[in-house]
Amino acid sequence: MFDDFICNDLFVAEKYEVLPLNNPPEELLSDDSPEPDFKFRQLGTNFDFFVVTKFFPNSNTGLPEWCTKKRFDFLKAFIKKETNLFIVIGLGGTSYLPNELYLVAI
Repeated sequence: MFDDFICNDLFVAEKYEVLPLNNPPEELLSDDSPEPDFKFRQLGTNFDFFVVTKFFPNSNTGLPEWCTKKRFDFLKAFIKKETNLFIVIGLGGTSYLPNELYLVAI
């Protein structure tokens, strides 16, 4: 559901194309996936970028953990070969309309 929000409402089809990941692993979209969740292309500029998503329904529990150590290590290695990586974090509300939304360039 948060992924639907990302693909349909944040990165709208009129401006962005969702691209297939090179070698999507079986555990794609899991907290331990070695790949980002999505790859997008901005139409008109052909700017390609990768996105990792995380939604936290309850934003009152303190600082959320957005990834595991294992995934952090995968992403750290990933950004050495791909430079355009963003993390989208949604806090509170619903997965299709979060109260707060953060887009962080890594």
